[in-house]
Amino acid sequence: KQTIKNMSDIIFVKETEEPDLSKKYTKRPEPILLEVDLHINQLIDSTVGLSHTEMLNIQLSKFRSELESAIKNKENKIVFIHGIGNGTLKMAIRKELDDLYKHLQYQDASFKEYGYGATMVLLRKGNII
Repeated sequence: KQTIKNMSDIIFVKETEEPDLSKKYTKRPEPILLEVDLHINQLIDSTVGLSHTEMLNIQLSKFRSELESAIKNKENKIVFIHGIGNGTLKMAIRKELDDLYKHLQYQDASFKEYGYGATMVLLRKGNII
């Protein structure tokens, strides 16, 4: 049988316990976006003595290894930061995607975050461009 003292204890417990956060009300965390900075000064310590072709090859090698790793790890998307420059690296990346990774879609990454200097590659079907 409930008594007034018991009722006040029950009310106190109900008012002080943590609310039950149901899963339907929890916000899904934003997925971590993979970013790879392909600026040459981020990849090597010094460019002294390197030709433009050698630097481009270093950048493309990094692009390939990071893309393959992301595919292997079943990532959803990856952003390659190539900068604006004269567009050589951007064109080389997109040519490689068109020639060797025809099954992947790509687009300019968020202008707000990267300006014109990045390409987002969608690695899994069902991603919306």
